[in-house]
Amino acid sequence: MQPQTHQLKRGLIDNLVDELDRVDIVVCPLQWGGGVKVKVIEALRRACLLVSTTTGGTGIPYDLRSAGCFADDPAAFADHVTRLCNDPHERQGRRTQLVANRHVAPTWEDSSIRTIRLWSRLPYRGYAS
Repeated sequence: MQPQTHQLKRGLIDNLVDELDRVDIVVCPLQWGGGVKVKVIEALRRACLLVSTTTGGTGIPYDLRSAGCFADDPAAFADHVTRLCNDPHERQGRRTQLVANRHVAPTWEDSSIRTIRLWSRLPYRGYAS
């Protein structure tokens, strides 16, 4: 008989926020990429505990980043996941820190609105045909 696990692996999803509200820990083993990872920020704003590489933590505000677990070494990464799964006190402490500081990160909607406002301020330069 297989031991019961509480892991969930998902493919494409329709609504990220709904999915994040169903999980406790987000595991994000990114190895390359640039800029802020929007899905990582959303996970932290929803008070999901995060285990990621340093690449996945790029651009995360310090107050949120300090509540996450980051490692590039596979063994250290696995240790973070195992510890969070097995230690309810650490989970609660990190979640409390996330809830207290999640206001420092913009939501996807906030970022979209800011981007549209910035683009609307740029002078229009039509192209001659």
